[in-house]
Amino acid sequence: MIKSAELIEKIKSYEGPVIKLNDFFSTQEIQTMTQWSEQCFSNKSVTSTRLQDATATDNDLTGHPVGELKKQICDFLNKKFSPLINKNNDLNIEFDVAFHANKKPYGIHTDSGYDSEELIYKQGIIPLINKPDDKKTHTVILKQKCYHSSSFPNIKEDLKAQKFVELLDFSTSLSPETYKKYWKCCPDREKQMRGFTIEHPFEWKIKDTVIWDRSHIHCSSDFEATGVNFKLGLMWISRIIN
Repeated sequence: MIKSAELIEKIKSYEGPVIKLNDFFSTQEIQTMTQWSEQCFSNKSVTSTRLQDATATDNDLTGHPVGELKKQICDFLNKKFSPLINKNNDLNIEFDVAFHANKKPYGIHTDSGYDSEELIYKQGIIPLINKPDDKKTHTVILKQKCYHSSSFPNIKEDLKAQKFVELLDFSTSLSPETYKKYWKCCPDREKQMRGFTIEHPFEWKIKDTVIWDRSHIHCSSDFEATGVNFKLGLMWISRIIN
């Protein structure tokens, strides 16, 4: 659903720069969140799959905590992040969370919410596992923004999607050196990246995290190309309740 111009302007009034946080979590906190993920994935009714095929039925899993587990996680995140995203304690912020266990990278998308009335706020990713741990993967936050949730498989050809994306620039493209830092050579991927520029490439390091506006379009790097075969993260999104 498309948000009104008035709501988008209100959302923009709360936006700010990407926040990278080094060593933000303790080893014990990472272990606790990993245990929460195991508890969540053990409940098949709240677990969904992505990119399954006849030869691989465990490519990607997404777990959506519910009940007391969700409350416990959201209370924890609220205590950790409120000093950063609610400094004056004057916002009524609601969190939602999901665990992502991935063997395949996510494409270009935004998590701006499907509710046309939702006052979207911040989101972030918390790396919990990166295997092998000496290999690199990134969550690439792009400069471009969109205020409704969508994926962008080929923004150059998708005229309908184009009109909802801000700051597109088809006159320039990522340099080959920049592109190769995050994605393997692939004509289809290069077409997908046309018009987009990188705002912040967040390298996955356990205990680090990053916060960005939910309107930011983002994607995963080709972690398969760098030798990463599995990653687990806790993704959170937030909204402001009036």
